Amino acid sequence: MTIADYMGDEIDFEYYYRHPRSYARRGIFSVHEPSPTIRGVNRPIPEGYPIHPGDPIKSTAGLRPLTTKERSRIQTFPADFKFLGNKTDTEQMIGNAVPVNLGRFVGQCISDYLTDHPEYLPSIDPLEIDTPKIENLYHPWEERNGQIAYLLFDPETTYQSKKKK
Repeated sequence: MTIADYMGDEIDFEYYYRHPRSYARRGIFSVHEPSPTIRGVNRPIPEGYPIHPGDPIKSTAGLRPLTTKERSRIQTFPADFKFLGNKTDTEQMIGNAVPVNLGRFVGQCISDYLTDHPEYLPSIDPLEIDTPKIENLYHPWEERNGQIAYLLFDPETTYQSKKKK
């Protein structure tokens, strides 16, 4: 699917800049092609950007990088999803994210499989597991005292990244 197919009227441009890892790669992309990987950085077009032979246009006039919101939409976050934190933190969260719809699809496939194959379900009652209270969790997962701690995702909650002090 192309960006234009997915985003439709949300976009009003045809080309955008995505900072390449090296200038041996192109940096200009069309919305009429699938998106390259959304990375955790979103840099402006540098002065004197050398047009790459693979770039679909020959000038940077009128060109811009995708906005933070556009990048989050490509990662299939809902349009009204709220990120907390500064711009750098938000860009990093978007770049590190598994696309929301991909996560939903994989989860649904696992759920469907386990529904069709109950013999693979654990025989332990999850309510009988003693789970220690974990405070000051900085990441969705972290080793604490030899145990792995997990933060469960609640789609009704807005999350903010925390930095270790």
